[in-house]
Amino acid sequence: MLDLDRQEVSRILANYDRTTEKLEVTRQATRALQPDTLARLTEISDNIWSSIDRLPTLMATDVTWELWQIDGDDIRRDFGPGSPGGLAYEAARIMERVVRPEALE
Repeated sequence: MLDLDRQEVSRILANYDRTTEKLEVTRQATRALQPDTLARLTEISDNIWSSIDRLPTLMATDVTWELWQIDGDDIRRDFGPGSPGGLAYEAARIMERVVRPEALE
């Protein structure tokens, strides 16, 4: 999760229980963004927001992706099978470098 207003990135792991239909956050890590990283993620976010095209997808099996951009009451939602491509892929890689998976351990 990227919060540009707070200038931070969070990695959240959650379990969904189908029987109770509840989502439980099991682990979470949040890191502040350095100015250069914040600037690049803001640029990517602005470019995605202003794009009229759907975001590309990288084909992969057994996974799907979603990208939600929320600005007040305005929402843009992109999704697809596989993994995100293009700018969404770049943003995901940057955020993964900021909050590495081992931060959740």
